[in-house]
Amino acid sequence: MSVTTREVSPWPGQNFPVSLTVRDQFDLPTSVTAQFLFNANEGGGGERVVLQPELTAITSRAEFTQNFSSVTSSQDASGTVLISNGLQSKAFQTQLLVLNSFSLDLVPCPGGYTPMSIETREGLWGCVCDTGLENLVLCSSDQDTIFITSGMWATYVPPAVDGSHNIEFYPCPPDYCSCVNDVITDVSGTVCMYAYTNSNPDLQCSCNRRGVLCGECANSSSVTALFNRCSDCSNHSFLLIPALIIVDVVVSVFIAVLNAPLPEWTYPFLFYIQMAPYAVQYFPLSFSTVGKYLYFVGSASSFYFVYDFCLYNGMTSLGGSALRYLPLLTGAATLLPLLGLKLCMSKRRSTIKYHGLWMIVLLSFSHVVYTSMSLLNCPSITDSNGHTSPRWFVNGEVECFSGSHLYLGVAAGIILLLAFLLTVTTTVLPLTQARHKRQWVTKLSSTLSFSYRDKCEWWASVELSRRIFLIFVLLTFPRNTTLVILVLAGILALFGHAHPYKHRLTNISEVAVLTNFIILLALRQTPYVIDEYFQFPSEEGEGGCGDNVPRGVATISWILLPLYYLPVLVFAVLIIARIVLYGAPPLWARVKKIKIRRREEGGFHDNSLSMSHRRPASSMPTTHTSLRIARGVTHGIASVIRSNKKKKSWRNNGLELRATTADDHEDLIDPFL
Repeated sequence: MSVTTREVSPWPGQNFPVSLTVRDQFDLPTSVTAQFLFNANEGGGGERVVLQPELTAITSRAEFTQNFSSVTSSQDASGTVLISNGLQSKAFQTQLLVLNSFSLDLVPCPGGYTPMSIETREGLWGCVCDTGLENLVLCSSDQDTIFITSGMWATYVPPAVDGSHNIEFYPCPPDYCSCVNDVITDVSGTVCMYAYTNSNPDLQCSCNRRGVLCGECANSSSVTALFNRCSDCSNHSFLLIPALIIVDVVVSVFIAVLNAPLPEWTYPFLFYIQMAPYAVQYFPLSFSTVGKYLYFVGSASSFYFVYDFCLYNGMTSLGGSALRYLPLLTGAATLLPLLGLKLCMSKRRSTIKYHGLWMIVLLSFSHVVYTSMSLLNCPSITDSNGHTSPRWFVNGEVECFSGSHLYLGVAAGIILLLAFLLTVTTTVLPLTQARHKRQWVTKLSSTLSFSYRDKCEWWASVELSRRIFLIFVLLTFPRNTTLVILVLAGILALFGHAHPYKHRLTNISEVAVLTNFIILLALRQTPYVIDEYFQFPSEEGEGGCGDNVPRGVATISWILLPLYYLPVLVFAVLIIARIVLYGAPPLWARVKKIKIRRREEGGFHDNSLSMSHRRPASSMPTTHTSLRIARGVTHGIASVIRSNKKKKSWRNNGLELRATTADDHEDLIDPFL
């Protein structure tokens, strides 16, 4: 007798083939009745494995599948299976001829299976699908693959002594895990399900991914700038990094010099554009193929890249996170020197405004906070060796606060602390501005409270706080859409009750945008089958990764997309309507207004020139002088009407009336509202 299979390592109850061939002394096919007996190795604790069937008739060149079961629930067994001719029983001890043997190492149940009693044999145990386990949907017939909840990542863990489950589930980062196609078919189509394969756990990962949480890029691929996708790339796009720095510097200088306030009516739409892409990351994969464009808009509004591409070969997740701080570093390196120079050179520091500074903070705040919290998002994960450690959610192969992650983690903690202090400052300054005698404090406070009515001067802190809290919920409780809806409902109730903005239309817009946001997330809570009709495999020979793999768009995605882009479309229509009705965007109107004011003030201040530079009074045209005096008086009266405080000052022979208020409101009136 010859045995092709020399070593097997099944788990209890697993089916596996053993090839046997029997020939006589003349090398002719023959038959024999063989019995399979397990002989434990020394120290193995005796006979603990029974083969099923124990007795079989073997013919020439026949291949048989034997079913093994263990009498214990979780203990391993190692030994040799003896193949003998005849039958041995406890009643009749006969001498058997051992024809051949093969090694058997019984291993614990695979992930998703648990040892349970087999009804056909008393005292014997086999591995069966652990259907009572949360996030486990069903098991395949090959006893190797289990199908799990959408968007989850699974890992095998050694079973504990108390018989706990041998598999753990963790939320998979967005687009890191891939579903298995063609596994179930019904009248609606093919259901795409997420699966874990014990023989190759990395099969649950998307293309070019592997490891813990599918966080490591495989095949020498690199991560992309926005979505951390693993892609093959070269160093040709490396020049985009200095280009981004130059663009950020130019934009920061432009905003700082212009020093115009962000229009009040843009606040609701800005919040949605910045936060909605983070909230829909766990939508069906087909949704991301058509919903990613809003992420590009939000990234551009935060002074970062406007498209997802690979910057340089070998870029890691840590390197990508470090690059996300470029807008913050560039803005700080540009604005702080400009602000310091302006304070040092200005003779009227009390008139300096901080609208440009607040605009940059509001635009980049969400991006910086999300990057920092992502660096500190470290769930505890148990690996296949039973070792539990905090792993970085973006790349599970990186242990938190070790190596390069330590430096970025400390920096992220400091930045979050500064963000918290900034939020507190935006609360304290408007409430205590009356107690401060320094004019720059008053100006800063008036900048923060500019868009809000009198009883809500401190509402700028709410703008920052709702971003921090919502990002915290999205990262701490991924895939918990219900909790996100509750948070947004609380924000809606707060804004709906307080009506913080000065203009009624802005308050209505805030309520409408938040309501649309909540409806969008509520529709996401659809039945599992509808949710998973989205991804379809490429044809054989047309394999690819990412966008190269054709995907069908789920019906639910077509329902969600109009709601997803509705606030953006309304925002674009409002901007176009403003340009058509008033002829220029708010920023350019601000530039024109500044030029007109400076020209008027320049002509009016000519009266304050020294007498040596003046023409004699008799040579000055009477009409021109009267017009200049009338223009000065008119300008002064207009300033008095627009202000609450009045101050009179006489300069040489000219009369000037100056209004000293918390802010100059002549350039802040928004005719669109």
